[in-house]
Formats: sequence, structure tokens, C-alpha cells
Amino acid sequence: MSPFSEMLLVAFFEEILFRGIIFRIVEKSLGTIASLFISAILFALAHLPNAGISLLGIEVKAVACLMFCAAYMDTRRLWLAVGIHFAWNFMSDAVFSLPISGHQAKGFLQGRLSRPEWLSGDA
Repeated sequence: MSPFSEMLLVAFFEEILFRGIIFRIVEKSLGTIASLFISAILFALAHLPNAGISLLGIEVKAVACLMFCAAYMDTRRLWLAVGIHFAWNFMSDAVFSLPISGHQAKGFLQGRLSRPEWLSGDA
């Protein structure tokens, strides 16, 4: 499977699970605020097995989840959230060669971080 296809499938699967199922079920029973909080925690914790994950990386995942939730809440469709999620992963990995979700990227641009890792959106 190509890296492009893999990133698209991961974004699609994670959005179905975390926004399409978990967010909607929790929102219906506990409300939007609780759903945002719970889905952000679960999304971040789901990335704990990633190689080299740090506390900062977990925090970034939780904040990214809120962005994906906002996209879903605005449209009540998963496509925008999937697109944003995929674009984040693609730009980080395939364009800027930033490590994402535990693996070293080989993108178009070979950069090196000279600033704090939180600026890249992953750790």
C-alpha cells in the first residue's frame, strides 16, 4: 500500500471511529462539551502505542481532535474532518518530512527542526 493510501485510510478510519461513532454517541447522551472532552482524551490515548510518543505529542493529538471535532460539528458530515485529518498527516509526512505517529517521514522537503517540537504539531 502506498503511503498516500495509508494516510487516507488512517484518517478515514479514525474519523469514523472517533467522530462518527464515539463523538456522536457521547454527545447524544452527555452533551457537546462532554463529548469534546471525552473524544479528545480517547483520541490522544489511542496514539500512546506510537513509537517515540511524548506527553507533548499526546497533548497535540488531543488539540488536533478538537479541530477535527469542530469540522464535524460545523457540517455534521465526516468528509471535512477526514480531509483536514488527511491533510495534516500528508503535509507533515509527505511534504515537510516531519515525523508523525511514530515513524520517520521521507517527504519532498528535507527539513530539520530547529525550534521546539510542539511547533510541528507532532512529537
